[in-house]
Amino acid sequence: VKDGKRAVRLTLTGKEEQFMKQRLTRASMKSGERWKLSVWCRAQELVNSRIRVQLLTPSYRWENNRNFLSLDIPGGSWEYRQFEIEFTVPEKQENWEIWLGGKADSGIVWFDDLRLEKVR
Repeated sequence: VKDGKRAVRLTLTGKEEQFMKQRLTRASMKSGERWKLSVWCRAQELVNSRIRVQLLTPSYRWENNRNFLSLDIPGGSWEYRQFEIEFTVPEKQENWEIWLGGKADSGIVWFDDLRLEKVR
């Protein structure tokens, strides 16, 4: 655990994708504002991994016609690092979700101190 008493831990075995998902309410974000999604991650022996931090936006298309913004988390073993996605809130913003996780042949990944903050 980086901060506090708890972190999300995913033990990956190659069988299926594993995600933690959190739906966002749109009440606090206004169109045109800059926001940042950040999380601290740690990895232990991630092999053939496709782990990511993702902001899913079903009703909006970003560049390349994708309905998500995503950061790949590297494989291997390493101590806590911070990962960030900065974005401008579009007009359409219903049913957004944060997804943490993915798939690996083996290994463990921890996610801690997830934050969604307005950029000042």
